[in-house]
Amino acid sequence: MPKVSTFWVTIIAGSVATIAGLFPAFAMKLLGFVALYGFILAPFGAIIVFEHFFHKQAGIVKNYAEVANLKFNRAVFFAWAISFGLFYFISVQYDVFLSFVTLPAWLLCGVLFLVFSKWIQKS
Repeated sequence: MPKVSTFWVTIIAGSVATIAGLFPAFAMKLLGFVALYGFILAPFGAIIVFEHFFHKQAGIVKNYAEVANLKFNRAVFFAWAISFGLFYFISVQYDVFLSFVTLPAWLLCGVLFLVFSKWIQKS
C-alpha cells in the first residue's frame, strides 16, 4: 500500500465529510449512530474514572480484576448492563434522544460499579 501524506489524508477525509454533510438525511442517520456508539461506550469511561478517583473512599482494590487474575469482572458487567438497560428503556419509552441520557447513564454506571465492586470484593 502506498504511503500517503497526512496532508492528503486530511484533505480527502475533510472532503468526504463535507460532501456527506450536504445531505441532511445521511447526516441525521450518522448522528443517531454516533449517539448510540457513545451511549454504549461512555459508561466504561465512568468505570475507569470512578475506580481511579474513588477506590480509596469506596474501600475497593484498584484494578481488582488484574490483581485477582479475573478474566471477567462481574461488577463492570452488571454496572454497565443496568445503567445501559435503564436509560435505553427511558430513551425508547419517552422518545428521548440518546445523547441526553448519556450523562445520567455514565453517573449511574460509575456509582453502581463502586457498589458492586465493594460487594464482590467482600466475598
